[in-house]
Amino acid sequence: MKMSSKLTIALSFVIIISSGAVLYAQSLTCAQCGNSITSGSYVSVDGKVFHPEHFRCAYCGRKIESVQYNKHNGYYYHPEHYEQFIAPRCAVCGQAILGQYVEYEGKKYHKDHYEEQIALKCSYCGLPINGQYSITFWGETYHDYHEGRAVKCDYCQRYISDEGTAGGIKYEDGRNICGICLTSVINDDNVARHLFEEVKKELRQYRIDIQWDEIGLYLVDRNYIAGLSNETRVIEKQTGFTYHRFETIRGTVRNKKFDIYILRGMPEMEFISTAAHELMHVWLYLNAPYDMDKMMSEGSANYASYLVLKKRTLFRAKYLIDNLEKDRDIIYGDGYRRIKRLVRAKRVNGWLDIITEKERLPSGY
Repeated sequence: MKMSSKLTIALSFVIIISSGAVLYAQSLTCAQCGNSITSGSYVSVDGKVFHPEHFRCAYCGRKIESVQYNKHNGYYYHPEHYEQFIAPRCAVCGQAILGQYVEYEGKKYHKDHYEEQIALKCSYCGLPINGQYSITFWGETYHDYHEGRAVKCDYCQRYISDEGTAGGIKYEDGRNICGICLTSVINDDNVARHLFEEVKKELRQYRIDIQWDEIGLYLVDRNYIAGLSNETRVIEKQTGFTYHRFETIRGTVRNKKFDIYILRGMPEMEFISTAAHELMHVWLYLNAPYDMDKMMSEGSANYASYLVLKKRTLFRAKYLIDNLEKDRDIIYGDGYRRIKRLVRAKRVNGWLDIITEKERLPSGY
């Protein structure tokens, strides 16, 4: 989300060094009393002149004898009276502001206090933000000028830094992952299989019952998936791939085989979402028309991810759902949103009935 932060930097007063002057002119008029100055001694301020006894503090009324004074709204003050009664107060410390200050959302601050305690700060560089910035789903704020210059995590889109994300690493296949996401990555085959079977059970609750026990599951890198997939336009986003093969004997399909490949080293929630997506492809291969429109098949697979994510309370699940909702890809994103509209109208059972019979989404969805 793009935002803009605006603040005002100003001076709370002006210190002027002034002294009495002697001038032997005949047409000087005191700005206070309006009478001519004939004694030759006067005070000159802001292009005006005063009898020395008429240059007075607007607070106490006494003559300003010091060569130092303060001006505010056209009035002059003894420095101590200005500081105690007139000067703006810092909204943080409550003390008088003498010099430069920051005004933000109707309040005034010492510049240091604003920058230390109030200013919106960039989660990457730690500097105060003034101007265009972005807010992530997680609530971090970043200067827009870091875009394209700093490395983002492929799985949460935070900028990777020691302070903000506890560092991060780059996988050999080119993926960048931050220290936050690294805490839950799936690298163990046994853990992956356990989560995979749990996702199968969850999908069964929605009548997505995959009656096929022999499904291979392999954790691989991005390069391996790229070698399997012809989806070069989305390979950087692709987190899994389902490979199916079968034999036909006299027109009858025999010996079906399914292998699912999922990226190694993804956070657990991304693994769960990907497993649901790929298992839905297996269900489609077993139950739906073989030449189904890609928008309907990928949209349905993404909707299966949504079904398993929406049951989870972790904020990361909500983040992945948000990514599904905002995906601008014409097949994966638009397909998901069309399937969601279909389910809203026909319920889950109606959706499954339609995709087992039709090759394309009905019009109106």
